[in-house]
Amino acid sequence: MSNQTLQLIAAIRERLKRTRLRMTGTSVVAGAVFTTGLVAYLWIAAVLLESVLWMPHLYRGITLAVVLVLAAWSIASKVLAPALRYFGL
Repeated sequence: MSNQTLQLIAAIRERLKRTRLRMTGTSVVAGAVFTTGLVAYLWIAAVLLESVLWMPHLYRGITLAVVLVLAAWSIASKVLAPALRYFGL
């Protein structure tokens, strides 16, 4: 290959790398927005459920545990995984 071709390939690879990082960053931001919306929805649903049913402490604790587990899952899958991919891990 000629020197000019090698330079073009290097430039294309660099642009692809920057594009990949930009897309991964966008994925992290979209995941954070999704997670924020999901946690807000779950919290409002839990508060509504508690206000309507007047749950005992056990059911209130179970509801809180479910909200926390779903929030942790959302953070791990929608924010943490793309963030680790962004850093190359």
